[in-house]
Amino acid sequence: MKIYFVRTPKPKRFNLKPRYYDEEKEKREQRKVELGLSSSDDPSIRLRSRIQSEWHKDSRRKKKKTDATRTIFYLVLLIILIYLIFFR
Repeated sequence: MKIYFVRTPKPKRFNLKPRYYDEEKEKREQRKVELGLSSSDDPSIRLRSRIQSEWHKDSRRKKKKTDATRTIFYLVLLIILIYLIFFR
């Protein structure tokens, strides 16, 4: 902290520019990206959004497939354990 004998410093200004957040608009924009619809005419942006949506679809399919595989594995394991415990 500096000590001033002759003059005191002016207080610093605080410039806050408020922003408006529209949640509905954000949801609409996100949905457009998911569907591959963009308001931009730039082909690279359209391609990027389309690839991104395909990746999301592919990851959801893989997750469903792995969930089903895991469930079948646990059922088979349970049947084997029951057989070993009760019928051996």
